[in-house]
Amino acid sequence: LWTHQLNAIVESKKGNNVCVTTSTSSGKTEIFQVSAIEVLEKNPKAKVLAVYPMKALNRQQVERWEKTGYSVGKIDGDNTGNDERKAILDNNQIVVMTPDVIHAFLLGRLNDSNLGNCIKTFIKNISLVIIDELHLYKGVFGTNSAYLFRRLNNVHRLLRKDGNFPQYIAASATLPNAAEHSFNITGVNGFVEIGIEQDASPAAEKT
Repeated sequence: LWTHQLNAIVESKKGNNVCVTTSTSSGKTEIFQVSAIEVLEKNPKAKVLAVYPMKALNRQQVERWEKTGYSVGKIDGDNTGNDERKAILDNNQIVVMTPDVIHAFLLGRLNDSNLGNCIKTFIKNISLVIIDELHLYKGVFGTNSAYLFRRLNNVHRLLRKDGNFPQYIAASATLPNAAEHSFNITGVNGFVEIGIEQDASPAAEKT
């Protein structure tokens, strides 16, 4: 592990929310994966929700997540059947979605007679939310997503009856106020930023 990866994983193991803003190709995926493994080893019933802003990223990310050895599923326009989606939520420990799917399916069908109980159980068991490409969450998309994650947090809190929100790990290109932006989008406090000054991944010399 590079120094920034180790630091991020140590903070996530403490239960802190983490925002990683190191350089492109600096190994953010490994931070996600190791943090998810730690969560799932502690609680086999836990669920990890991995959020990517575009469907085009999902297939590639599923292949990466499968390297953890855990069961991985994705819900998007490629699988619209109720039975298939229910099976994905029930049987996979890591589930990949876009914000649109969280809005229209996960939160939009909480009271559905066929899927409601399955969705509620999934949300109740979410222990870790991964958000990649956080710098893309801006403008109208950022505002909509901010309301979306606050709704998800509150449903999670109400279902668990313990007042706790899921842990968040976000990754972004360099942002001037990454911890503040992470709070603005997710609605949860206490983000620890792992920034470019901790980036120990190899890079070509620059002038």
